[in-house]
Amino acid sequence: MTLAAIDWGQLFELVWVSAVAGFLVSLTFSGLILGVAKAEEHRQRARHAVASAYAVVAVISGLVFVGGVVFAISVIVS
Repeated sequence: MTLAAIDWGQLFELVWVSAVAGFLVSLTFSGLILGVAKAEEHRQRARHAVASAYAVVAVISGLVFVGGVVFAISVIVS
């Protein structure tokens, strides 16, 4: 294999897209875990408004995470 056969533009695109995707997947899953843990903590202390806000963070993060996984699988399959 020669160096001329490598498409450096596509290789660079693969590297930066995978780095961004990995960061976003980690960020959304961390938001899910944080939201669930903090919601439960505040619910135990009878801070229902704050617990509800963290529950919303957990739901939104979970939906974004699942959406990203579904999108990634659809890209891989097609």
